[in-house]
Amino acid sequence: MTTHKKHLAAAAILILVIIVAAITVYINIGGRGVEAGDFYATYTGRVIGVYGVLLNYSEEEVCIESIEVAENVDGVKAELHRIVEVGGAYRMEPAGRVCIEPGGSLELRPGGLHIMIMGDRDSLSKIVEDGSVTVTIRAGSYEVRVDAELR
Repeated sequence: MTTHKKHLAAAAILILVIIVAAITVYINIGGRGVEAGDFYATYTGRVIGVYGVLLNYSEEEVCIESIEVAENVDGVKAELHRIVEVGGAYRMEPAGRVCIEPGGSLELRPGGLHIMIMGDRDSLSKIVEDGSVTVTIRAGSYEVRVDAELR
């Protein structure tokens, strides 16, 4: 093999290695979309709070579009809520549009942004009777199903 052919072969191998590395990075980072981590729920007898972390592994900003309770119980709704101070008192209200930057995360925690599941006491009791609650979070074109153990 001539020196020229050896250089072409080496260049072709180098290009192949770069392509494989780029695909690996896409699969391991950019191709994963939105994932959930460390989720748990609390039940006060009046509402269910759901907390954890959403991680945006995509290459685009994603905004939370909707949250649904997986358990089929009538009269129950889930919303993203935040705590606000009004005249020295704190209250919860719908958070509005919340987005996660590419490569970023969103912490849902007590006293901050969180998922609030509301309904009558009987409906909420049915949801948590097995010790957990399942919600589906739609963020951009991604759908994340979260099983949150009751604490």
